[in-house]
Amino acid sequence: MTEDSLWDGMPEQTQLELESARVRKRYDKGDYLYRAGDTPQGIYLLVSGLVGLVTLSSSGKEHLVRLFKGGQYFGHRSLFANEPYHASSHALEPVECDFLPKNLILSISKSHPEFGLKVAEKLAKELRRAELWLGSMTDRQVGERIAEALLYLKTAYPEHLWTRREIAEFCGSTTPTIIRTLAQFEEQGFISQEGRTITILNRDALLAKADVK
Repeated sequence: MTEDSLWDGMPEQTQLELESARVRKRYDKGDYLYRAGDTPQGIYLLVSGLVGLVTLSSSGKEHLVRLFKGGQYFGHRSLFANEPYHASSHALEPVECDFLPKNLILSISKSHPEFGLKVAEKLAKELRRAELWLGSMTDRQVGERIAEALLYLKTAYPEHLWTRREIAEFCGSTTPTIIRTLAQFEEQGFISQEGRTITILNRDALLAKADVK
């Protein structure tokens, strides 16, 4: 199921209404699309670029908890929960996205129950992925977490030049620790580094390091 299949099966008139209501928005790298505490006004469909969902711990440390790429929706959980955003979304690179207004989305969900079911299915799958990721990160050595994070980020988002800070935020570490660990991986022949470019040279060795079952 693709993200846009949320609209599959809708009457043609409804799909035309959705299409005409979309507002194309553009953001520069580093811009926030919304911040934690804001009231949702609609949902976003990412057209191009990469968006990160960031939470802030009680100690003030940022955690990169979700990533969105072209074709994916985001911002829908808080809208349907009728609560402020629990995290901030910001552009990790230049972004184009379509914005769909809240009133239209809620109206469609009431008139077309199948749409609500698709959203519920999507939210359930997202929760499962989040639980699996959290479980994999719990009580693991930092080297294992960094190896697994690196494998995931480079596989799922190969075109993005990941900063050491972004990797740290994603796997619950610190930038200095990421720098030291990547240097160790490079010495061991697992990866090569040239500026921000990280190339995986020995995927099997990283898998073994990550202890991925």
